Amino acid sequence: MICVRGGRSSIGSNTKRKSPPVSAACEGTNSIAPPRQRVRTIPAAVRRSVFERDENRCAFVDARGVRCRETQRLELHHHEPFARGGPSTAENLSLYCSAHNSLAAEQDFGREFSRAEREQGSYFTERTLSLACDG
Repeated sequence: MICVRGGRSSIGSNTKRKSPPVSAACEGTNSIAPPRQRVRTIPAAVRRSVFERDENRCAFVDARGVRCRETQRLELHHHEPFARGGPSTAENLSLYCSAHNSLAAEQDFGREFSRAEREQGSYFTERTLSLACDG
């Protein structure tokens, strides 16, 4: 078991300051190392495969079956939202233009929440998703 104090592990420190032994640092606590943070970075190989598969244009298809023709301002859209644990795999990603990616966010999270997030310039994260679910 590794005990974490102040965001740092009490073992494996590269600083000259001596850390107390693990047993002393963890005494009286049930703490364990925090889970690894998920990162929003999408691997380059996955990005390339999505751009190639979607032919460098928006992959949104409307109710009539017509695909969007936009080739500018493309964004990677998670079909299962990242904030809900969606993986950054080619199977879960598509290229959407900015307008269609915003539309998909509204459908996933609600219009008011999406509008507030856009105004703040925020990404949808686990924190912001919890705010949407509580409100």
